[in-house]
Amino acid sequence: MFYLETTQDKPFIILSDINLPGMKGNDLKKIIDENEYLRKKSIPYIFYTTTDNPHTIELAYEMTVHGFFTKEHTAGKIKVTMKAIVDYWKMCKHPNPYLYQ
Repeated sequence: MFYLETTQDKPFIILSDINLPGMKGNDLKKIIDENEYLRKKSIPYIFYTTTDNPHTIELAYEMTVHGFFTKEHTAGKIKVTMKAIVDYWKMCKHPNPYLYQ
């Protein structure tokens, strides 16, 4: 059906915008959640988007996203945000790393 179902790659994290071309980011999250195979991969799902209104953030967390970050406007700030996200998930205990051993 799509890349995450067929790849032998072992994704560490999914960074998704809310407004993806052809599909909304929340629709992608819903597809993953409804697919038992993909859900069991336990890939952290993070929104990284320009959208920052409280209603959108609340809806995202109702979908059990693992984080919601607003896109920064400078390379330095983007680097700090990306480092924080990756460092957190490298240290966090969750099923994903154990499935890939």
